[in-house]
Amino acid sequence: MDPSLNELSQLGVMGLWTLSLLYANSKMRKDFQDRYDNMNRNMLKTLVEVHQLVESGFREMRDQSNRRRAISRLKDEI
Repeated sequence: MDPSLNELSQLGVMGLWTLSLLYANSKMRKDFQDRYDNMNRNMLKTLVEVHQLVESGFREMRDQSNRRRAISRLKDEI
């Protein structure tokens, strides 16, 4: 145990109350950080999915454009 925490526990009721507040604050901070990290992971996952959808849409549009140009060239040659 941290020496300062040990000293607080020896101060009686007020020391134990302060120790409980420090623990609650630490736990709340950890829980918040976990939620924040989880939110960031989910956001990153969503951004990657959207990026892949946009890239596949661009690829599909480029392929359609290439096909149209090829068909147009074939019609011009005939």
